[in-house]
Amino acid sequence: MRASETTKLHLIFVLSGVLLSVSATPAISQTTDSALKVQLDTEKPYSLRITLTSYAPTSISIYKNQLPWGSRYSMIVTGVTSDGRCLERVFPIDDPSPEQISLKPNESVSGSVNLEKYFKDFRTALKNGDLHIFWAYQVPAQLGNRHWSGGWVLIPQGS
Repeated sequence: MRASETTKLHLIFVLSGVLLSVSATPAISQTTDSALKVQLDTEKPYSLRITLTSYAPTSISIYKNQLPWGSRYSMIVTGVTSDGRCLERVFPIDDPSPEQISLKPNESVSGSVNLEKYFKDFRTALKNGDLHIFWAYQVPAQLGNRHWSGGWVLIPQGS
């Protein structure tokens, strides 16, 4: 794939993320009916703190790698600079685990996604300006909520 095609694909994803963040509840003001709450982690620098809630009527089990933080490939995450450039993503090997987690109705579980591990030169980009993080997550059907959730988080320059 040529660089211009990659840039076009990134732009399409960013625009899709913008539309998704408008049509879905943004991460900075999630509604209570959403299975997913995403915000900057106050305890771990440059990380997203994610809380996933089960709205299933009975206890359910899902694979840990289906959790937004359970695998590098569980959640779509894209970083964009203030001038519209997409951050280069890093794609390590991250094989799925056979381990499962059980959740009761209305039970929540939380974890973090370290953004420095998702993007090459993350800190350098943040020194040069604000970063926009767009995310999308396919909620497992067993959780009894909408199929996709998505939004946007702003990380101010110098944070």
